[in-house]
Amino acid sequence: MGSRATVAIIGIVAENDFQKAKMIVNEFAQYCDYEDYCAMRESLQVGLAMAGVHATMRYFSLSALMQWRELNCKLEGDAHDLWIGTATDPDSSR
Repeated sequence: MGSRATVAIIGIVAENDFQKAKMIVNEFAQYCDYEDYCAMRESLQVGLAMAGVHATMRYFSLSALMQWRELNCKLEGDAHDLWIGTATDPDSSR
C-alpha cells in the first residue's frame, strides 16, 4: 500500500471566463490580464512543489470555480481556489 502524501489542486479559471471573473471575484482584480493571472498560479504551483507538495492545476469554467469556492467557504470558512489535503501516493509502493 502507498504512503500518504500532501497534494494540492490549484483552481484556474478558463481564459474565456477571465474578464467576467474579474468583475465577480474580488481577488481577480489584482491581475492585469490573463497571462499575469496564469503566471501567479504557476508560481504558486512551483512554490508548493518546492515545499514537497504535489500540486496540480485544474482548469474550470467560472461557474464551476464559483461552486468550488462556495464549498470551500462552507467547509473551511474561507472562499478560495486552492485545495490542499492528503492522498495515497501510488508511486510509493514500488
